Amino acid sequence: MKKLILILFVAPLFCYSQSNVRIIPNSYSQFSFGASPKRYIMVDSFNGITYIIDIPDTVCLPVKFLDFRINKSANQVKATFQTGEEIGNHHFELERSFDGIYFQEVSTIKPNSTHTYIIYTELEQDSYYRIRQVDLDGRYSLSKTIFIKKEQDKDLNAFFAGNSISINIKVKANNPYIFAVNNMSGQEVLLHYDTLFKGINYLKFDASNLPYGNYVISVFENSRLIKTLKLKK
Repeated sequence: MKKLILILFVAPLFCYSQSNVRIIPNSYSQFSFGASPKRYIMVDSFNGITYIIDIPDTVCLPVKFLDFRINKSANQVKATFQTGEEIGNHHFELERSFDGIYFQEVSTIKPNSTHTYIIYTELEQDSYYRIRQVDLDGRYSLSKTIFIKKEQDKDLNAFFAGNSISINIKVKANNPYIFAVNNMSGQEVLLHYDTLFKGINYLKFDASNLPYGNYVISVFENSRLIKTLKLKK
């Protein structure tokens, strides 16, 4: 009786299903692997025939989020989340959006054995947060989205007045300041430099080149971010 010796290489662990395996005659006589997501495994056999075992695409069970919460304190947020099994997981990303549509990565988190994660980041303004979990093969899943509202800053008031931006701001020291305006995609669209004096300052600068829409203005003192505010033209 002739025997067929079958050798299977499986990676990553637990990510494959062995159902619906097809055996296809082929003239090759060496082991080889096809590109992901399909893996083809060639097996030397009997009677001078080589077989290919074609394992069809399968999907690892997604990482399960057991808990995800956001807590705020002053101008800082604390993101905490916990997961179940993390088979095939590569990393996590904390993402933030100012409008709930366009999200940007603010922190990358590597897996750990406790499956519990804590991230701190600055709360610049009203924001939406979520976790993106990325697999080894690049596939991803998303957590629920959490909205956090920032308390109104009494020391900064900014608004569009026609084609200008008017600002009332209270600062603690005489220093040069930078006012950076970004659109909701995070692109910087306007910069204004000014010297402010301790106490309340009133200023206005041209913004006629900006189309109608939502913006974020950030105030920097000596290159240090001190305040942000959302604007609508």
